[in-house]
Amino acid sequence: MNIEKFDFDLPQKLIAKVPSKERSLSRLLVVGKKLIDKRFDQILDHLCEEDLLVINNTKVFNARINAERDTGGKVEILIERKLDRFNALALTKSNRPLKLNDKIYIGSVYATLVSKRDYLSVLNFSESIDEVIKNKGSIPIPPYLNRDPLPMDDERYQTVYAEESKMSSTAAPTAGLHFDSTLMERIKRKV
Repeated sequence: MNIEKFDFDLPQKLIAKVPSKERSLSRLLVVGKKLIDKRFDQILDHLCEEDLLVINNTKVFNARINAERDTGGKVEILIERKLDRFNALALTKSNRPLKLNDKIYIGSVYATLVSKRDYLSVLNFSESIDEVIKNKGSIPIPPYLNRDPLPMDDERYQTVYAEESKMSSTAAPTAGLHFDSTLMERIKRKV
């Protein structure tokens, strides 16, 4: 497959930096014999009885953590997966690559790079990962938004059907962000 066929120019000004005030009033592009511009709350007009709608009910956790080297250099940590209470698999981003046994600091807490797995780092934290996430983590909004997380992102970067017991995602299932409770009820009635 020639993936270059999927390349297209998307001006930055067309990328929404914040969500629409109402989830289901986002825009929806219906692709068929012709392109139709709709609102997301009109999606039921385009779903048939034979269609399958898959719902991802995972919840996004505060997986992004800002840290520093002992030199003061900035390090961004994106926790991909908790391995146990103190160890996590993470993406790390800094001006120069981390080396084995490097320590990075998150306030009074530190994490040590104990091994590498391909492009991921195994970090050992001096405090439980859950505490670090709770106290120092932020919601990992997409980098293409080119902004820091806002207080509203804690709610709006979750789906309305995300379950607290399934807090395991480092990114929201973005198509699901457009469903609101009213639309979900309409879908249930249609089934």
